[in-house]
Amino acid sequence: MSLRRIDLNENTSRIKHCTKCGTALPRRHPGDYCDNCLYDMKYKDVKEYVLHNDVTELEVSDHFDLPLEVVQRWIKEGHLSYKE
Repeated sequence: MSLRRIDLNENTSRIKHCTKCGTALPRRHPGDYCDNCLYDMKYKDVKEYVLHNDVTELEVSDHFDLPLEVVQRWIKEGHLSYKE
């Protein structure tokens, strides 16, 4: 009977982490960032877009490929506001 030697580097290299915050990600997660970091990185662009365009929440969601709930949360929390 032979024993297989375990290479710890082999097992840990399969773990994927968010490039920005280090959060563990599913191995098949698309991209290099977790959802929270992606949303944070898009926030500035979303805010500028909303200030300069007459758009609905759904249009913002579609334009930036964000869940509608994220856009609505930003509005509810006062992070985004529409033109008067």
